[in-house]
Amino acid sequence: IAAVIAAILAAMSVLKTSKDYVNGHGTDLWSLIRPLVLLLMTCQFNALVLRPLDSMINIFTRDIASNVNITTSEYISKWGENMLDMGEIALETNKQEYFEELAIGGILFLIVKILLFVQQLLSSTYQMINALLGPFVIALGILPSFENGIKNWIARYVQIAMWVPIGYFMM
Repeated sequence: IAAVIAAILAAMSVLKTSKDYVNGHGTDLWSLIRPLVLLLMTCQFNALVLRPLDSMINIFTRDIASNVNITTSEYISKWGENMLDMGEIALETNKQEYFEELAIGGILFLIVKILLFVQQLLSSTYQMINALLGPFVIALGILPSFENGIKNWIARYVQIAMWVPIGYFMM
């Protein structure tokens, strides 16, 4: 099919070149021969194009292939070395991440300790305020409208007192 297409196109090209020559346009010999050479290369593609090109390319590819060719045992050995290297890299990465996480954990622990200390200060301060207000809450609890005040005061005091042990529990 390629030879038939090449023959038709070569004939059209030779006819156009001939027409241009007859009409007085200048032409050269290559313009007339080029379509015929390409037709010949298409018809004899294997002998004129593919084999010479393959031969030139094989000179380079054969040498490259021989330089990098290895046996199955060499391949398996190298694969094993690569897997060991990857395992060592993964282990080293995990170690680095472990120590980074330890450092971060230490920093977080320090922050939590500071927050726990602040929480203890607030708890002590609020308990002291509650202790100062306690007698007034009990005094007002005598009135029927403020009966629940005593119960709420005790609940608030216990709740604030639990901040410290719950903080330690969370830590």
